[in-house]
Amino acid sequence: MATAPITHPPKQPSPAPLPVNQIPPGGAPARRYLNENITPVLLEGMKMLAREQPKEPLLALARFLEEMHRESNIKLESDMIEVILPES
Repeated sequence: MATAPITHPPKQPSPAPLPVNQIPPGGAPARRYLNENITPVLLEGMKMLAREQPKEPLLALARFLEEMHRESNIKLESDMIEVILPES
């Protein structure tokens, strides 16, 4: 009884390596931005969801994030006033 020879699928060409100084899309700058600006607040919102377990979690998270946005704007405005009008 003869067996058919084993055939392997053709190899796909390897993608060209990126130059050393080129950052891949979605790489370090995007991760840094998210880690600095989004992740801390989002984690706090997720803790609130776990603690309170609201019936509409996405709406509760949206409201939490909106409140945090308002608070950060108030702090920025306060900081700007201190820079413009330093305390005597």
